[in-house]
Amino acid sequence: MKYVKFTGKFRDLVPDGWEFCKLFARNYRQYNKSATGEEYGQGCRIWQHLGGYLEIADLGALSAKIVEKIKDGTIDEWSSLTKSVFHNGAEIKIYWFKIDGKDDSFHPYNSQRYKEIQREEWALSDIADNETERA
Repeated sequence: MKYVKFTGKFRDLVPDGWEFCKLFARNYRQYNKSATGEEYGQGCRIWQHLGGYLEIADLGALSAKIVEKIKDGTIDEWSSLTKSVFHNGAEIKIYWFKIDGKDDSFHPYNSQRYKEIQREEWALSDIADNETERA
């Protein structure tokens, strides 16, 4: 599994807009920054106690795959323009994808596998709903 490592100076993160916090009982040192600037927007986290491990949203170790697509210029294959209710109806670029839990592969919105994974998720959700109703 590949990881992305922050190689800069941790003390430079806060002046650059990153928020510092200590988490959990062990006071893990973590810096986070929202991609949109909103308090609860999706963004990145850098875990100092793990040697600068970078995490995008909640993707964990899969973050490296996203960084590779950005680095090699192929991330736009996953983008689509949409009007955002959160940005006063402005058109913004969104990157839709599904992760196949069987092999941790990414599938963009316009792919056949994306649709298959979505149907599988819906089927599992329907099964869970039916079991909850019986209980």
